[in-house]
Amino acid sequence: MVEPLATRSAQDLMTDPLVEKPMLIEGLMGDGLGFLCASPKADKSWLAMDISICVATGTPLWGHETQKGCVLHVPLEDTYERLRKRLWLITDEVEGNLFFATRAETLGNGFLDQLAMFYDEHPDLKLVVIDTLQMVRSSVRDYSYSSDYRELTDLKRFADQRGITILLIHHTRKMGDNDVMNTVSGTNAIMGAAGFTWVLTKPNRDSQDGTLSITGRDMEQRKIHLEFQNHRWNLVKDVPAEELAVASVPACVYEVVGFIRSNGTWEGRTNELMGEVGIDGVSPAVFGKYLAQHSMFLEKNGVRFSKRHTSSGSLVTLERIGDGDGNDSNDGNL
Repeated sequence: MVEPLATRSAQDLMTDPLVEKPMLIEGLMGDGLGFLCASPKADKSWLAMDISICVATGTPLWGHETQKGCVLHVPLEDTYERLRKRLWLITDEVEGNLFFATRAETLGNGFLDQLAMFYDEHPDLKLVVIDTLQMVRSSVRDYSYSSDYRELTDLKRFADQRGITILLIHHTRKMGDNDVMNTVSGTNAIMGAAGFTWVLTKPNRDSQDGTLSITGRDMEQRKIHLEFQNHRWNLVKDVPAEELAVASVPACVYEVVGFIRSNGTWEGRTNELMGEVGIDGVSPAVFGKYLAQHSMFLEKNGVRFSKRHTSSGSLVTLERIGDGDGNDSNDGNL
């Protein structure tokens, strides 16, 4: 017999007190399913080891508070001897709640049962690190969207039901992209199933510099500049979401702000505005999209954007607001 749907009313959701669970690593990593992705030989396994140690000991990672708890680290491409040497290089002392397993079954063939048995023996489990996703995938060579989604959904459900974090170490593809999140190897099901995704990039294989891009459902997007020294990824600069948002604004939008601050209200067609401001290198359609996409940025900097349709086409209106020099509290953005 089919059970009825379990529902909650909108009124209950609106009026019930909010209970927020602390993130595993404040601002960087919540519970559920997530990914740490990088190209091969990019030292991501060293970062995964560091994360495991920080959670097991309750040590902050790059200044971000960490919830202390039991950690199961499953590095299926390593040996215990190699892990021992890594531990010697990274730390002098560890807690007894960090465990390693270098062999495991695959998804669909007992791996989730193995995780369940470990959880039953260690109810304080906070984090499971699986290095790599490919090593626990089904032996059936089906890398379709449905296969990715099915296997990842099983892992996600396991993590959600127990309130833990499962961190999958995964690869990026060789072909680059302006958005590093698009470089994650596999189908769109991988990003769709992830509650958070970390992508570590390096200028080249021999570089000691790296950039960690982070996105997630319940966290602000951020970018962290790192340097690999003494077998650890050390913090160079943590770029907040506000700074990332400003950095994403195209130069032509900045030029429009300067133009309106100097000239006041303007109305006309997009291509006419491009001609008056002296903007080239983009089409009128793309330029119009940029104005709409960054309209909040414009307003914060003293320019109100609007658009109206006429019988002869669309007209863009840009108005100088505030005291005529833009919003002084936001001048630092320019």
